[in-house]
Amino acid sequence: IATIEEIDIIANRILQGADTQWGGFGAAPKFPQTGCLQVLFRNYKMNQSESSMVHAIRSIDKMIQGGIYDHLVGGFARYSTDAQWQAPHFEKMLYDNALLIGVLSEGYQITQKQVYKSVIEQTIHFIQTELSNHEGGLYAALDADSEGVEGKFYTWSHAEIKSLIDPSIFEAFCSYFQITENGNWEHSNILWTHESLDQSFSPAFVQAKNILLQSRSARIRPALDYKIILAWNNLMIIGLCKAYAALGNVEYKKMAIQSMEWVEANLSNKKDGYFYHHDAKGLKKSHAFLDDYASLIQAYIHLQEISGDTSYLHKAKIWMQYVHDHFIDEDALF
Repeated sequence: IATIEEIDIIANRILQGADTQWGGFGAAPKFPQTGCLQVLFRNYKMNQSESSMVHAIRSIDKMIQGGIYDHLVGGFARYSTDAQWQAPHFEKMLYDNALLIGVLSEGYQITQKQVYKSVIEQTIHFIQTELSNHEGGLYAALDADSEGVEGKFYTWSHAEIKSLIDPSIFEAFCSYFQITENGNWEHSNILWTHESLDQSFSPAFVQAKNILLQSRSARIRPALDYKIILAWNNLMIIGLCKAYAALGNVEYKKMAIQSMEWVEANLSNKKDGYFYHHDAKGLKKSHAFLDDYASLIQAYIHLQEISGDTSYLHKAKIWMQYVHDHFIDEDALF
């Protein structure tokens, strides 16, 4: 466990790589790096570091404004191919969205920015509708391409948008989302903005986005990766716990508990006392890895925190002992 002083040292080293214009860290390609953002939030809370908080919020704002965020249904793509978060690698991974839900929830607790609440709600809804088996298990990912073309499902021509949305807001919509006749990416258009997302959630823009979503729903969809991976489901459980703690939506608490019940029922080998790494359409594959157990323990602790049910702490203790017995090399500790 890091001390207050160590958190400050780590955060300041992280800030050395900060992109102070576009948020995040370093140059393209750019990944969300949620772990770094969490350290910055910790440093703000523990050491009142304004620079840490400012960059964490800047990074969140730029990501949710960017094309890495799906402005029609919520959910984040895996990473951005540029420094501005405009053009993503369009694959949507469960673990990225789980981690970003957690960071957004922490950001909301600090700032109370309503747009963060909206993005959290949209992204959880995306998980429920696109990556859920509707029994509690959560699938791994949506592919980046459809019909052999990356991003085809998500991008638009200027003419398409003009033919679909209300002419009275067409110019404002195109200006806001950087849509041009020649396209803002490979002769097509990705929805992204330089401005606050508040306008994106205005009634007129919500109506326009719903019309685009209805049209997009008729396209050939990217393929779904049906693997249900233990660690990634655990991370989503943690994200849901954080979202419940931040927003107070009881449905998120119920979803977290249901997901853990599915994990326990379908990914554990109760006879021999271990977990499987993943389930692929009912076929269990390989013993769980260390990161599976680490996230499982963390998920149990978060579930206890939001429910008060101490049985989760008992389970966390059992699997912590399992990790100690099966993964620690005592001879290599010294």
